[in-house]
This record gives sequence, structure tokens and C-alpha cells, in this order.
Amino acid sequence: MNSAMTNRQKIEDMYIDWINNFWTVRRFAEYYGLTEAQAHRVINAGRTLNHRRPTLSDHWARLSHEYPAIERVQA
Repeated sequence: MNSAMTNRQKIEDMYIDWINNFWTVRRFAEYYGLTEAQAHRVINAGRTLNHRRPTLSDHWARLSHEYPAIERVQA
């Protein structure tokens, strides 16, 4: 695995940090040394990146389509 984090990953991680740990954009901006306008852009970009990730339902639909026998397997 590549140890270098991409800018997209950094932005998404900051968005997740925002969701989990901050109550205001002002405090988030202060913590990261951003203006409030920059913080809003980071949060909105991170939200977009995070919400583009495939869900488990998406993965299951793809697997079911590629491997039809998977539906017949019983646990």
C-alpha cells in the first residue's frame, strides 16, 4: 500500500474529522489554520468525495451481476 496520502484522501479525512469532532466551521477553520471560506470549501469537497464511495449494496449488486452463482450459496 502506498504510504503517501493523496490530496483527495486528506480532504476526505478532514471532512470526516469535521463530522466527528467539530461543532462549528469557525472552530474547524481555526484548528486547521484556514479561513472560514476555505473550511467551507474543504468540507464541501470532502463531502462530495465521501458520498461518491460505493455502498455495500453497490458492491453486492456488482458481485451478483458478475457471479450469478453467488445468489445460490447458502451459509
